[in-house]
Amino acid sequence: MTLDIRGSLKNTRISKNPLVVVDELLANSIDAFLIRKRDEADAVALEVTLKVKATKADLLGEVYDLEITCEDNGCGVGPEQRKAFLTKDTSYKDDLNIPGIGKCKGTGRVQFFHHFTAVSLSSIYREGDRLKHISLPLLRDRKTIEETDFTIEDRDTGDVGTHIRLSHVVPKLRETILSVASVHRTFTAEAIRQHVLFNLLQRFVSLKDDLGDFQIKFVSDLGGTKSEETLTPAAIPKHTSVTPITVEHVEGKDKVSAHFTITHYKLDETQYPLPRNIIGLCAKASIAELITGRYLKTKTLENNAIDGHYHIVLVEGPLLDDGVNEQRDGFDKIPLDNGSGDLFEGMQVTFEDIFSVLDDKVQELITPPDWSRDTIVKDVAKDFGVSEEMLSYSNTRVKFGDTPNEVAKRVLTNLQEQVVNETSSLSAMKEAIKGLAPDSDDFRRKIDDLSSEFASLVLSRLSSGLPTHLGSLSFEGQGAFSTQR
Repeated sequence: MTLDIRGSLKNTRISKNPLVVVDELLANSIDAFLIRKRDEADAVALEVTLKVKATKADLLGEVYDLEITCEDNGCGVGPEQRKAFLTKDTSYKDDLNIPGIGKCKGTGRVQFFHHFTAVSLSSIYREGDRLKHISLPLLRDRKTIEETDFTIEDRDTGDVGTHIRLSHVVPKLRETILSVASVHRTFTAEAIRQHVLFNLLQRFVSLKDDLGDFQIKFVSDLGGTKSEETLTPAAIPKHTSVTPITVEHVEGKDKVSAHFTITHYKLDETQYPLPRNIIGLCAKASIAELITGRYLKTKTLENNAIDGHYHIVLVEGPLLDDGVNEQRDGFDKIPLDNGSGDLFEGMQVTFEDIFSVLDDKVQELITPPDWSRDTIVKDVAKDFGVSEEMLSYSNTRVKFGDTPNEVAKRVLTNLQEQVVNETSSLSAMKEAIKGLAPDSDDFRRKIDDLSSEFASLVLSRLSSGLPTHLGSLSFEGQGAFSTQR
């Protein structure tokens, strides 16, 4: 068996998540613990220690090198785990039938090599009544990992578990997501703890009875600046509400549907001083894409408590689990607005369908009780001359976080689209009348129908308070129709 590192890097994109390697390390540790618990009736609670160490890579200290280690008390890297490690697109975990274990294709380890040039490990596992020690030595810029690269020996004593080490940052990343400034911002013990707590929140909640009185320790040493934090069950908040929703995609008489769950956490800012509010689409119980900016339009709203509370809104569903990409940082397999599908896929629920239902639900959850839509509407009317009727006519919604300027822009954009549609309707009327024969039996009925359509167009303008000069009718010859604006 061989893991082709270069081929894997070529076929799996780097994740946009700067802490993806942390997520993958901890996800693997949790999975390994669940496997151990299945096999050992007296398995203790989960224990993980994750350490980050940054050292100067140049004399001026303008470039850092980074090392991340993760030590757990999971099942260790036995023969089955080693086989899965060396197999990309593995189905190993899918076949374990252990509740709560991660379902994946084994591409997470590829992110290790996207970020670091060296991966090494040391692990103790049980084989019957014996203990075995397996190790993969440190070697930079491996092209492949073979089964023969592992060293295996018997052990008389030792603690079952795994210690994995990622070191030597890929050079091109030192100027981007792993720059000195980024490291000090992203890799402090507190920042990692916050990220892990809320990115894996749903998984901690679902596994609260399986992980025991777990302890995950975070230790960071960033160029001499040291910090340490611990995550325990006491830090896991209780959800405020769980709301199921159904989303449909309809085309004619055909439709498909998908079911989702919205879990809302409304957290007192004095107990949970978070860096920001979080609204995210989840896949396999972890956040895969943040959509906070869709609902909280400014950084001030996004990064501060709302009416004394921080909000975490997590959206889950089988469609998201199936539609997430390999990097788990987006949903490339779910269409944005065209769900017609093809011969193989068939009709699909789109993100346009999802947001048409999701938007109202999320707004209900995060909008503070003292927020007033009427205040925004009055300001839009006073500052931009946009009336309530114009809002209605242009189908413009006013939501929490909107400014009068943003609402006015949306109204004008929507009205422009309405005018284009009306012009198209008038042109269609003109062509329809041109094709009528005055001596036909249904001439009068068709003229009445077109007149009603035109009158409806004018009345909709009247009700909106907009100008009504849509055009004028004049017959030229036999049934010709002209539109003047």
